[in-house]
Amino acid sequence: MSEPLTLTAFLAGLQAALQTGEIVPFAPPAPGLARAPSNQPAMAALNQMVLDLTEQMVAALAEAIEARDTFTGGHCKRLAVACLAAGQRLGLGPERQHRLRLAAYLHDVGKISVPDAILKKPGPLTPEEYAEMQRHPSSGAALITRMPLLSDIAPIVAAHHERFDGRGYPLGMGGDAIPLEACVLSVADCYDALTQDRPYRKALGLDQALSIIQGGRGSQFHPLAVDAFLEVVGDLISPPALGRREPAASVSPPSSAA
Repeated sequence: MSEPLTLTAFLAGLQAALQTGEIVPFAPPAPGLARAPSNQPAMAALNQMVLDLTEQMVAALAEAIEARDTFTGGHCKRLAVACLAAGQRLGLGPERQHRLRLAAYLHDVGKISVPDAILKKPGPLTPEEYAEMQRHPSSGAALITRMPLLSDIAPIVAAHHERFDGRGYPLGMGGDAIPLEACVLSVADCYDALTQDRPYRKALGLDQALSIIQGGRGSQFHPLAVDAFLEVVGDLISPPALGRREPAASVSPPSSAA
């Protein structure tokens, strides 16, 4: 019977594969190999594998959540792409970029507790229904906090409906008290909502949506987040990936519960 595979043996085989470019059988490492500095590339590769697997699982969960509503299909994936581009433009480091992408996928996970009658309602929400919808950032953050691998994105999810002027929800945070990643997510979320069909209205044209985003700079949105998004959005637009240019009837901006 073969010996059970240990973490040390796994890392030794992974290190050899990285160095030679070949798949090699795992074997017990030579004495001292686990402590050798040359194991660092293997550890880095293993860490990246964990990060990639985490993102794949998060993306699958986001797709399952979106399946409840045919109008929001692909919303989280579009946000992940847009947020990453804006985060890079802002100079966020790799770890913050990764957290921002994961938060983009899971920002609406709290909506699993929102009844379909509210989530899919084709008309305006009543004050009671709106109050129920406003609970989804807190609900989502509470759920994510219970997942050790994702708990560090909970503050981003919790704050993605806060406003720069302090008039958002759920806590009424304002200015730089809001995590910058949440500010980026807020801009991208609003833009995507504006440029996609919803049960209560048709999509806006691209120029009209961008005008609304620009108009919210310094009030609804963090100025730096708006500037970064506007700088990258032109490279992201590939209808229907992130907006469209066909004209749309004039409508009011979506509520912050979008």
